[in-house]
Amino acid sequence: MEEEMKHLWRLTVFSILLVIIISIGCAEKAEETGVNQEAPASQTQIVRYPVEVSPAAKTDWAMKISSTGSLLPYTEVAVSSEISGTISQVLVNVGDRVSKGTVLAKLDDTEIALTLKQAEANLSQAEANFRSAQLELQRKEELLKEEAIAQGVYDAFKTQYDLAKAGVDAAKASLELTRKRLQDTLIKSPINGLIKLKMTEEGQYINTMRSGPLFSVIQSNPIKLKFSVPEGYTAEVKKGQTVKVGVDAYPGESFPGKVTTIDPHVDPLSRSIGLEALLRNPDHRLKPGFFATVELTVKVISDAIVISDKSLIREEDKFYVFVISDQTAHQRVVKLGPQREGMVQIASGLKEGELVVTLGKEALSEGSQVQVTRQ
Repeated sequence: MEEEMKHLWRLTVFSILLVIIISIGCAEKAEETGVNQEAPASQTQIVRYPVEVSPAAKTDWAMKISSTGSLLPYTEVAVSSEISGTISQVLVNVGDRVSKGTVLAKLDDTEIALTLKQAEANLSQAEANFRSAQLELQRKEELLKEEAIAQGVYDAFKTQYDLAKAGVDAAKASLELTRKRLQDTLIKSPINGLIKLKMTEEGQYINTMRSGPLFSVIQSNPIKLKFSVPEGYTAEVKKGQTVKVGVDAYPGESFPGKVTTIDPHVDPLSRSIGLEALLRNPDHRLKPGFFATVELTVKVISDAIVISDKSLIREEDKFYVFVISDQTAHQRVVKLGPQREGMVQIASGLKEGELVVTLGKEALSEGSQVQVTRQ
């Protein structure tokens, strides 16, 4: 009996413990379930795309055409001898700077100098003969008035007088011609410039009927630029427009000039129109023959709207950009003007100050929310 009571007591204690354990477990589960029920079933998050933007700017926008060309002398003159003779002196070398009238070479003038003395003597003799004939004619005029001589005698002396006067004129002409021949022994530069070519040496005999030029003189201030632009720009190009020229010899520098000549026809092979411009070159740094890069300003658009060409997105035959307003991207179709140096003029579609996406546009669509990271 006592053993049965102990067994019953143990069973009761075990049952109580089991109930307590089950109750604790249920309470923890209920508490856990209650927390989950308080949490929202789903939570919506707004996605913002990082972008960089730049405001559309208003400025005076120069429409420019890029080309290449060559520098040429403003003038190039071939210098020859006016008379035949032997070169006695050559006074310049290639590269020498000369002025108009500078003596480049001399011909042997020995024979012409003697001829000049003879011409001077002939003139003196002719003038003496003329004075004698003049005095004799004056005496004959007095005698004719007194009827002391016949008219025929007077006429004969008048003829001698006329011949003596003509002799003076002929002697003067001969003297002037000889003086010119003496001057022609000095071969001079007809312009200011540089000696480009020297094609004679001392001792060379010059025959004007056979010999070619002796020197070539070039003038390079101003210096001439020759270049061309595609025929599509024909209506835009005008005399007086500004060019900026660069040459390899002076990297980073530009030299200004103005268009002076426009070819009246289009080259049928290159489909381009030829232009010439003049550039001031007082220090002669620019040399004929230099290869030149050319930037021609054909038009200036006032108050133009300009943006970076990084903002452009092309879709078939249209261009558009993303404009940011209140952290929202809006797609905007734009019409393009001329482009240069990473910038583009917007003919229509944007206003000054509007924020245009320059970086991050690829992920955007109409209405996308954005986070501006740099402006």
